[in-house]
Amino acid sequence: MKATLTGREIVQTKTYWECDKVDECGCKARIHTITGTGVILKTVGVHSHNKSATEVSVRAIENTIKDSAVNTLERPAQIFNRVLIGVEEAVQAKLDKRMITAMAFVKPEDVMPVFAELEELLPEELDPILDWFQKYYIGMVCQQARKYDGPNVCSSALERL
Repeated sequence: MKATLTGREIVQTKTYWECDKVDECGCKARIHTITGTGVILKTVGVHSHNKSATEVSVRAIENTIKDSAVNTLERPAQIFNRVLIGVEEAVQAKLDKRMITAMAFVKPEDVMPVFAELEELLPEELDPILDWFQKYYIGMVCQQARKYDGPNVCSSALERL
């Protein structure tokens, strides 16, 4: 149940959680836990939506990837390859799309190397999305870079792609 809940409020030693689908579908499921230990004190309501095993797996994998990124010296491609070994195709498909949208949060100076790694990692069926991303997002990043750093900032990086 913890994987599908979002903490909203902490009062003294209790944390009050509500379902992360409360805004999406009005689910009123909630729990109260002891802060720090996560021991469930009280469960209120039941989930009013279907639970997705795929979504739970995606979140677990994303957390593993984030932890590895913070706590190891591995490159992103190495982390993804290690974590994704044996993962079901349905879960990988959801992760692949999320990796592309995560590019929006990459620092502008890191966009080109991260995009190149994504191109290597993602399946061919996502190529149209990558093409769009390259044209509209990376093109915009390069325009901004040219504005401040000169006309040749992105040309060599774009040629590699």
